[in-house]
Amino acid sequence: MLGRGVVVAGGCEAPPPWRDAPRVVVDDGALAEPSSVADALHRHWLDRRPVVVELAVRAEELRAPEIDRREPAPLADVQTLAARHAESALRHRDESLSVRDRARARSEHAELGTRIKSRVR
Repeated sequence: MLGRGVVVAGGCEAPPPWRDAPRVVVDDGALAEPSSVADALHRHWLDRRPVVVELAVRAEELRAPEIDRREPAPLADVQTLAARHAESALRHRDESLSVRDRARARSEHAELGTRIKSRVR
């Protein structure tokens, strides 16, 4: 079990607590084009909803090393991506805070943004 979800082998039933939960299938198509499966799993995680992940591929396919032959991104691009990720994480955190705590969070967010920008230059 992984938190609110459960992983089952292809074609197997889910344990009783997850019998009525939505099922996300990881099959050959998902391995070839994983974005829709990743999006579905991410939505379940964000909404804190139970989900059954059905692994309909051989274990060897999941264990196969993944090789990315693209050129590495320039360091500035990596830093920009890190800054965007930090901003997104803080924004999501801010949405879950009480009104009183939001002002303090905005201040922390601004301070972090200033520190990240100073390092990117």
